[in-house]
Amino acid sequence: MKVVYPGTFDGLHYGHLDIMERASRMFDEVIIAIGNNETKKPLFNANERYRMLKETLQNYNSNISVYKFNGMLNDFMWKRNINIVVRGVRNEDDFKSVKNTHDFIWKIDKSYETIPLISNIQHRNLSSSMVKAVEHHGGDISHFVPPNIKRQLEKKISERIFIGITGMMGAGKNFIVDLLMRVYPRRGKSVYSIDFDRLVRDIHTKLIDTRYIEFRKELIKKFGLSIHDKSRFADFHYFINTKELAKIVFNKNSKYELKYLSDMLYEPAMHYFRDYLRMRDLRGVIFLNCPYLIEYNLINLCNGNMVIINADDEVRKERVMKRDGITEEEFLVRSSHQLSFEGKKLCLDSWKNAHPGCNFWTLKNNQENCNKIYELCEVISDELSF
Repeated sequence: MKVVYPGTFDGLHYGHLDIMERASRMFDEVIIAIGNNETKKPLFNANERYRMLKETLQNYNSNISVYKFNGMLNDFMWKRNINIVVRGVRNEDDFKSVKNTHDFIWKIDKSYETIPLISNIQHRNLSSSMVKAVEHHGGDISHFVPPNIKRQLEKKISERIFIGITGMMGAGKNFIVDLLMRVYPRRGKSVYSIDFDRLVRDIHTKLIDTRYIEFRKELIKKFGLSIHDKSRFADFHYFINTKELAKIVFNKNSKYELKYLSDMLYEPAMHYFRDYLRMRDLRGVIFLNCPYLIEYNLINLCNGNMVIINADDEVRKERVMKRDGITEEEFLVRSSHQLSFEGKKLCLDSWKNAHPGCNFWTLKNNQENCNKIYELCEVISDELSF
């Protein structure tokens, strides 16, 4: 049995995909029909929506196909000898709309049938317009849409493309970001860099909103009074001595302390990250420079599009020991808290397989070779189409 699941899909979300996946288990063939209804003033044109749907459905059941159509739905169905349409129903208003549409088309074609599928409860309040509104106001839409759709909504609504920059300690991430920041403007692109270490430092030592103060009080309670910075307004703002905190979380005998810290930091860091974007109204290519982008489970921020930088172990060790004034033993302890380069690649390979349309690139940075950066810019620009 063949069925049609029609819609505009202007901002494809997980509610749509749930209906598609469930229908594919119930029927022999499911045809997704993308309506070209210009009266709705869609954000994406029909060709863009078609490409986004095809890309998203790569890992779904093979009995799902995608088509575009103009005009009346029943004409599209008649040409393919299909008389059953599937509709997602979230609430009473949806049911009323589905019923009215069915009654209207049935007057034209008496063979027309409608099968309503009740939306999964976790998607029942989800709509494309809501997702677009959240993105417009700088909220987090990663819970509502796949990463490839999130990327397109960010590009279209907020005019932003995020690229993560991560890698091994001492691989030269800051150097590479600085070069990228010089190269991209020559390509006519607005470009920015967000250093997550700096954002975290602001949370520890600068921000004085109530929730950040409460967060720092929890940190002191968890890690001890030694991290309480008493040099400036500490009794009131509970600022953190980041050097003392680093001694605790990078101690070779404290295996889980860094994980505890990253878990505690996640919520305040995400709020500050979104505020940072809003306050500065950043638009263009934005490099997210974060050494623990994978370990902190922040891959969604850049939609899986990132550069992983590496260098030979001896080169990295020499750089870090010179930069931070630490011993070889301290370098080895800090390194042990990161995933290996191969481990990072493995995580991203797995993530990419589960999320079509995502990319990552590797770069070895033993020497300061600008040609590599130009080549990388060309590849990234071609892949992300900007």
